[in-house]
Amino acid sequence: MDKAQPPKFAKWLLKKFCREEHLEIFLGDLEELFYQRINTMGVQNARWIYTKEVLSLFRPFALKRIQFRSKTNQTVMLLNYLKIAWRNLFKHRIQSSINILGLTIGILVYLFLYQYVQFERSYDKWHTNVSEIYRLRFDRIYEDKHDKSAGITPFVGPYLKQEFPEVLDYTKLWQFGGNSILQYQDISFRQENIYYADSSFFQVFSYPLKAGSPSQVLSDVNTMVLSERVAQKLFGNEDPIGNTVKFNSGGSFREYVISGIAENSPENTHLKFDVLLSFKTLVQATDGRAHDFLLGWNAFLTYLKVQPGTDKDLLEQKLEAFTEKYYARMKERNIQPLLLLQPLESIHLESNLRFEPEPNGNGKMVSFLLILAFFILAIAWFNYVNLATARTSERTKEVGIRKVAGANRLDLVRQFLLEALLINGISIILAVGLLVLLQPIFNSMIGKDLPLSILYSPIHMVEILGVLVFGALISSIYPAGILASFSPVKMFSNKKVQFKGINVRRGLVIFQFAISIILIAGTLVVSKQINFMRNQDLGVDLDKVIVLNGPDIVDSTFTARFNSFKEEVGRLNAISGHTNSTTIPGREITWVNNSVRWAKRPETEVNSIPIMGIGPGFFKTFQLETIVGRTFSEDYQQDSNRVVLTAAAARKLGFTSPEAALNEQVRDGDYLFEVIGVTEDFNQQSLNMDYHPVIFRYLPNSISYFSFKVDTDDYAQVLASLESQWKAQFPGNPFDYFFMDEFFDRQYKADLQFGQIFGIFSLLAILIAILGLFGLSTLLIARRTKEIGIRKVLGASIQSLFIHLSLGYLKLVLVAIIFAIPAIYYLGQLWLNNYAFHIKITWWVFIIPAFIVTLIAITTVGYKSIKAALANPVKALKHE
Repeated sequence: MDKAQPPKFAKWLLKKFCREEHLEIFLGDLEELFYQRINTMGVQNARWIYTKEVLSLFRPFALKRIQFRSKTNQTVMLLNYLKIAWRNLFKHRIQSSINILGLTIGILVYLFLYQYVQFERSYDKWHTNVSEIYRLRFDRIYEDKHDKSAGITPFVGPYLKQEFPEVLDYTKLWQFGGNSILQYQDISFRQENIYYADSSFFQVFSYPLKAGSPSQVLSDVNTMVLSERVAQKLFGNEDPIGNTVKFNSGGSFREYVISGIAENSPENTHLKFDVLLSFKTLVQATDGRAHDFLLGWNAFLTYLKVQPGTDKDLLEQKLEAFTEKYYARMKERNIQPLLLLQPLESIHLESNLRFEPEPNGNGKMVSFLLILAFFILAIAWFNYVNLATARTSERTKEVGIRKVAGANRLDLVRQFLLEALLINGISIILAVGLLVLLQPIFNSMIGKDLPLSILYSPIHMVEILGVLVFGALISSIYPAGILASFSPVKMFSNKKVQFKGINVRRGLVIFQFAISIILIAGTLVVSKQINFMRNQDLGVDLDKVIVLNGPDIVDSTFTARFNSFKEEVGRLNAISGHTNSTTIPGREITWVNNSVRWAKRPETEVNSIPIMGIGPGFFKTFQLETIVGRTFSEDYQQDSNRVVLTAAAARKLGFTSPEAALNEQVRDGDYLFEVIGVTEDFNQQSLNMDYHPVIFRYLPNSISYFSFKVDTDDYAQVLASLESQWKAQFPGNPFDYFFMDEFFDRQYKADLQFGQIFGIFSLLAILIAILGLFGLSTLLIARRTKEIGIRKVLGASIQSLFIHLSLGYLKLVLVAIIFAIPAIYYLGQLWLNNYAFHIKITWWVFIIPAFIVTLIAITTVGYKSIKAALANPVKALKHE
C-alpha cells in the first residue's frame, strides 16, 4: 500500500502564496507533524489538520508581496500590441484590405440573414402566454388520402371548453371570403382581411386595442372592430367609436356599430385582420349554425387557451375520445377523424393546411438560409486563417526577438489575438454601418418591412457578438499558435525554418472551393426550378386573361343587369371568351364536400373533393381540354343537375378510366348529378402541390369572379370598355381587376424571394472566396520570387511557369469538386422534394459550377503567376 501523503491542494496553496524564505521551514515542520498524527489520529484527520494549519499561515509576514507593477506592465504591453497591430494594418495594406473587406461582407451577410431568420421565427411569439395557445387542426384520413385542415366545425370550441378542464377559453373565427365593401356616408371602398370573431378574441390573443374594452368590443350583435388604417380611411380624424358603418354581406348592406379600434396587425403574425365582426352576428344570420353545427360546415379557425403547464401530448390523447364520441358518423364512412393541437408559435413556419388565413413561411428554407449565413461567415474567417498562416515566414524574426527579450508563448498569443480582434472589430463596425444603409434595399428584396431590432435587442446583440467573438478567436488562435511555437534559435540560424499550417491551409482552400461549387449549383437549381414552375404547362391557359372581382351590391334587378353585362361584353371584338365562377386558378377552393361518392359505391366510400361553380364559357376561356364527353352549355337546361370531372376526380371516385365515368351518377349527400364530361388535369394551385381533383358544377349566376380572354395587346382599350359596361350595369360597385397570370404567380412569391436572396448572397460568398484566393496567391507567389527567377534564368517559359504555379491550386479544385458533387445532389434533391412537380438534377448542374470555380481559380492565381513570370529575374536574384 502507498505511503499516505499530505493533501496536494494544501501543499500547492502554500507554495503559491508563501514567501520563499519561509517555505522550506513550513513544509518540513508541517510534514513532520503530519506523519506523527497519522499514527495517533488516522490519515483523514491528519490531512484535515494539515490543511487547517496551512490556511492559518495566511498572515502578512508569511505571504508573498503583491506585485502591483505587473498590472501596469500588462497594460503597457497591451497598448504596445495594439500599436504594433495598427502599424501592421497599414504596412500590409493589401492583405489587411482583403481581410477587412472579406470579413465585412461575411458579417454583413450574416447580419442580414440572421435578422430575417429571427423575424420569421418570431411570428406570434409576442402574444402573452403564447405557450398556452393552440390552434385546432382537423385531419380526415381516407383510404387513399390524408386531408389536413385548419378549418373545423363550429361546435368544437364550445364543447371542448365544457368537457375539458384544461381548456380555459377558446375563440373561433370565420374568414369572410374574398373582400367586401365598407361604406360610411359618401366614403366606400373594397376591403380584405375580414373575419367574424368571438367576443373572447382579445382575451385569448394579445392584439393591442387603441380604443374599447377587450372583453366588450365584440360581445354584442352588429358590432365591429377596425384596424387603425381602415379607421383612418373611413373617418379621418373623427372619433370612430359609436359611429355606424355599412358592410356588404351576401349582396345586401348591414349596419354595424364601431365598438373598438385595434392597432394594425404586426407583420410577424399569421393572423392579420383589418375588420373584425362580432361572431354573434354570424350566429344570428345562420340561425345558430355558426355556433354548434356538428358536421358539414368546417371552415372555422378555432384557438384554445389552456391551463399553464398543460401537457400537449396528453391532451391530444384525450381528444381521441372526443372524436370517437362526436364523429362516429365519419367513422361509419371509413373516415378516420383526428384532432391535433398546433402551438401558436409554430404555425407560420410549420403549417401548410387548408383554410390557412394567409400563405405561411417555410421552416426548411429559413433554416437553410441560416446555414448559408454561417458558411459565408466561415469562408471569411478561413480567409483570415489562410492569409495569417501564409505570412508566418515574414514574422519569424519579430517573434524571435520578442522571445529573446523575454516574451512567453502566452504573450505572443495575446499579441496575435489582439491583431485579429482589431481586424474583426473594424469589420463589425463597417458591417453594422452598411446594414443600416442597405436595410431598405434588403426589405424591398424580401417584400417585408423588417425593423433593425437586432441592433436594439440585448438578447440578439449578445448572440451576434458571441458568434463573432467566437469566430474571431477560433480564426486567430491557430495562426497565433503557429507563430508562438517557433524556436528563437532556429529563427536566427541559417537553417530553413519549417513552417506549419500548409495542410490546414490546403484543407481550408478545398472547403472554400467546395462551398463555392455547391452555392453556384444551388443557385442554378433554384433558378431552374422557379423558371420551370412559371413556364410549365398548367393544363389551363392563363395568358391574356383579365379577371374582375364580382359585384357586391345587388338588388332585385341584378339578374337582368348581369345578363345584360354578359351580352354587351360578348360583343367586344377584343374578347374571345368570358365566364363567371365561384373561384379561379391560383386560389384555394374552399367549397369542399366530404360526402361525395360514385352513386354505385356504398355510403362508406365517400370522398372529400373540391367543387367549383362555373358559368358557360369557362373551359373555352381557360382552354381546359376535354378528354371525353362535353362541357356545360346554355343550350341544355338540365345542366344544373350535371357535373364535369377532372381526370384526378374521376380516379378519386373509383372510375377506371375517363370513359368509364361518362353518364354515371355522382352523389353529393342527398343530391345526384350525372357526369357529362371529363377534362384533363390542371394545376389549380402552385406546382408544389399535386393535381387537385375538381368537380365542376354548372352555376351560371355565380358572381365571385368574371374572367375575360383577350385577343389584343391593347389592354387599356379593353379595360376602358369593361369599366364602361361595369359602371352602367353595376353602379356603386368598385371596378377591381387583375391579370390572371400575375395573380397565379403570386403563389411563387416566397420561392422568388428565396431564389433572389440565395443567388445574391451566394455571389457574395464566391466574391469572399475570390478575395481570399487572390490574397493567398499573392503571398505564396511572392515567397517563390527567387525560385521563379532561377527557373527563368535556366530557360523556363512563361507558359511552363504558369502551369507550374497554377497546378497546385487546380489539384485543390479537383478535390473540392469530388467532395461537392454528392453534396450538390443530396441538398438539391432535398430542396426539390418540396415540390410535387420539379426539375431533374442533370449533369450540367455539376459541370457548370465546377467549370466556373476552375476558371475563377485559374484567373485569380494565373494573374499573379503571369505577373511574377514576366518580372525581370535579375531583380529577384541581384542581392544573392
